[in-house]
Amino acid sequence: MQTLQPDTNHRRNVIALLIAAGAAFLLATASGWLEPGRWFEALEGEALAERIRLVFRILFLPLLPAGFYVIRFGRNVLRSGRFPPPGTKVIRETRVRTGKKAKRMGYASLAYGIALLLVFWYGAFFLPGMLGDLIR
Repeated sequence: MQTLQPDTNHRRNVIALLIAAGAAFLLATASGWLEPGRWFEALEGEALAERIRLVFRILFLPLLPAGFYVIRFGRNVLRSGRFPPPGTKVIRETRVRTGKKAKRMGYASLAYGIALLLVFWYGAFFLPGMLGDLIR
C-alpha cells in the first residue's frame, strides 16, 4: 500500500493562509464592517432590493471557483485511476487508493463540485431575486 508523505512547505502555506483569513475576518468584525445594519441603513424599496442581491452574490461567490476546482480534481482522479491524482500535494500522510475506491472518490468529487455550483447558482441568483421581490 502506497502512501504520500506530507509536503511541509505546502502545509506551512495552508496554515498561513488560514491564519491570514481568520485575522482578516476578526479585523472586519472588530471594525464593524460586517455589521448588517451598516449595509442596509437608509435604503428603501428598489435600492434595498438591489443591495440585498449584491450582498448575496458576494457571499456565494467563493463557491464558484471551489466548485470548478473540485470538478477538475474529480476528473483528474477518474483520468489517472488513483486518489489523490499524481502531482497532488498533501498536508498529512495520505494513503493512495486505486481501482474501484479511486473511481468512487472521483465520482464523489464530481458530485460534490456540481452541488457547490448549484448552491452558488441558487444563492447568487435565485434567492436574491426572491428576497428582492418580497421587499419591493
